[in-house]
Amino acid sequence: MDRRRAEAPWIRRHHQTLAMLARTIGTFAASRLVVAMALGSVLVVNQGLATHHFSGPWPTPPRASLFLQALGSWDASWYLLIAGHGYFPPPAHFPIAHGAATAFFPVWPLLLRGISDLTGLTPIVVGVGLAFVLGAAASVAIWYLVHHLCDGAVADRAVVLWAFFPGAVVLSMVYSEALAILLCAICLLALLKRQWWVAGLAAGVATGVHPEAVVLVPCCLWAAGVAVYQRRDWWALVAPVLSVAGVAGYFLYLWNTTGDFFEWYRTERDQWGGTGFYHDTVFALRQSVSHPHDLEAVAPALGLLFAVVGLYLMVRWRPPVIIWIYTVGILVSAFDSNMVGARPRVLLTAFPLIVAVARRVRPAAFGTVAAVSGFLLATMTFLLFSLVLVAP
Repeated sequence: MDRRRAEAPWIRRHHQTLAMLARTIGTFAASRLVVAMALGSVLVVNQGLATHHFSGPWPTPPRASLFLQALGSWDASWYLLIAGHGYFPPPAHFPIAHGAATAFFPVWPLLLRGISDLTGLTPIVVGVGLAFVLGAAASVAIWYLVHHLCDGAVADRAVVLWAFFPGAVVLSMVYSEALAILLCAICLLALLKRQWWVAGLAAGVATGVHPEAVVLVPCCLWAAGVAVYQRRDWWALVAPVLSVAGVAGYFLYLWNTTGDFFEWYRTERDQWGGTGFYHDTVFALRQSVSHPHDLEAVAPALGLLFAVVGLYLMVRWRPPVIIWIYTVGILVSAFDSNMVGARPRVLLTAFPLIVAVARRVRPAAFGTVAAVSGFLLATMTFLLFSLVLVAP
């Protein structure tokens, strides 16, 4: 009897963990079904995809079924180009200029290439499969982070709103967001728990996955500075030192290949418009008011509105400083990019904004909010692959 009592708490925790995993992964799978159905409706109604998906400024996606080609279009086609041909492919493969692909960080295409070589599957099949697995893993990581910051009920709501957020369409595409967000959530949770090696390693890989993940470097610096100042925990310095590994490694590679350590910045400026807070943020807001039928302007304007509301709710929430650094850093980086702005996938990456909303939504109203979010996800998917009026 005593042994059974001793085992009961462990068994109960085990069952609770399994139930949480089932809820979280099930939620993510349901959101992928919404995307698949919306994309399927495009293929049925339009009898194909808009030709814009297969011409510049994006490379032509690899030959595959229309369903897979859609999931490998937009910026996903750049990752597939790099995975198949490297950063400096033959002239027939690059639509803008030689070296334009260097704007995309290397870990994700390297992962696609490596698994493709090991399994014999094409990079596009590998990418779609990995996006699902890593998106599900990111859902779990976000759940644990929110549970640490708030409680289980808020974590459940946050995962639902994140998985069904309009920008979550990219979690079904061959985009790097699923991997980047997974690593960002792991890093932030590890910093809060003072697990410096885990935080540093996660950040070090993340900064080689996506430019916006570089915001993890100041997060690690802040957490380490506080740990050293308050507790003389010198091991905390491991986190910021490791956090720069990905971006530093990529810049060193570009330096060795092109002779220019700042090749990435030059490519961003010359091929992708560089920085431009006015164009994709201020101008988009003005354009959405004067031309409300222009969805390409309305979408980022609505994104900016969501960011403002989310930041207000974060002020009410008062999360730890590193959560603020991460969220504001993602927004500033994106809003100052001439080709990004307040797009839905940026707000998906700045997931503490979604957590702030989940924290404030009353349980009685949550079903309605989740249903609206799911409808917007389906609408975003349909517009993305049919009319090509909005960018992910």
